[in-house]
Amino acid sequence: MERSSQAGSHNSSSDKYHQNQSTNGFSGVVIKSAYDEVIVGKRLQEKFGDNHYAFVVRLCTTLVDRWRQKYKYDAPVQYVFDRLSKGRGEINALFEKLLMGEKDAVKRYGVYKDCWSFQDKAQVIQLQAADIWAWENYRYMRDCVIPVGIKNTPRRSYLELRDSPTEVRHHMRESLEELARRANEALGV
Repeated sequence: MERSSQAGSHNSSSDKYHQNQSTNGFSGVVIKSAYDEVIVGKRLQEKFGDNHYAFVVRLCTTLVDRWRQKYKYDAPVQYVFDRLSKGRGEINALFEKLLMGEKDAVKRYGVYKDCWSFQDKAQVIQLQAADIWAWENYRYMRDCVIPVGIKNTPRRSYLELRDSPTEVRHHMRESLEELARRANEALGV
């Protein structure tokens, strides 16, 4: 199983007290081989992403959208990714596409021109925290979600992280097949 997870946190620059504090964490984990086998064809890849990495980034922006709607949060969001991200092209393409929605992009995702960047995690320490968050979610999926019929106890470090406001989604073959089925029904396929 190859790890593909994206973790992020929201940071509002308009609130001085919370300027460097995360208010919510979002993470997605997907099994690469399952994604490659289930999400095939142009229509599904346009909807979910060309690859597993793009899917997880889209998943996290969807979680941000739901969070913003639920809490009626309307401040802009600064998205920061590791400068060495494998999916840099996919991230740029996603945000450019979101920007085409103009007012909707700001309202739903907090996205505005130049709101995303790629930074060095040696300089932006919060990216190290996001890496830990992604790793812990991957390990939780590997050790506790995937094994069928085995009740493994989550790591204490994972439980501590989940004690904060978070949204996490794990996708294996079955959940990807369900997503593909619903998408194909909606597309009339």
